[in-house]
Amino acid sequence: MEEYADILQEDWNNLLTSEEQEVFFNLSHEEQEDYLTACQSYEAMKAYLDNPDSPPEAKQLLDLSSWK
Repeated sequence: MEEYADILQEDWNNLLTSEEQEVFFNLSHEEQEDYLTACQSYEAMKAYLDNPDSPPEAKQLLDLSSWK
């Protein structure tokens, strides 16, 4: 999480919902990177959701229909 230390709380509030923040900050750095990458495109999100190694609590926050 050190890489994200310079991001202000206000900015996080614009990037992630409070529910997402609760899950996000409990993920490892690699899992955080994967989650943020998944939010960048339909294909990335689909790959993330299809990956059995992606944390289930993070997967529950994502919805492919948001890309349609």
